[in-house]
Amino acid sequence: MKKRSFFKDWQGYYFKDIENRKGRYFHIIQKGSKIGQINYNEIQSNEVDVDIIIYDKDNWSKGYGSSAIKLMSAYLEEKCHVDKIWIDVHPHNTSAIKAYEKAGFNSKSKTKDNLGIDYIRLSRKNRYK
Repeated sequence: MKKRSFFKDWQGYYFKDIENRKGRYFHIIQKGSKIGQINYNEIQSNEVDVDIIIYDKDNWSKGYGSSAIKLMSAYLEEKCHVDKIWIDVHPHNTSAIKAYEKAGFNSKSKTKDNLGIDYIRLSRKNRYK
């Protein structure tokens, strides 16, 4: 159920154009198996948010998430010329926070979603600018 609700808002363009500024979806593949996904949402004012999910707990804390975040960040910075990337995470998800920090997300702030749920926002500035 959690996975289904994660995917429900996506439009067809997330799966098509490789240089799409509206958003794009990528599989995270390990040894030929899809173990998760990462996506960026619409790029606005050269800023963008990223979402990631590793499906199975057996694949957590193995570096797959931080590697995917690093690759996505490099792609967004180099190909899409974004100035800032951020990711929102639940405050209790300390392993995810560590993975994002490992991937260069070092600025933290508190935020709430449109339902009033608290998140930690981690962000990074484009390292090439």
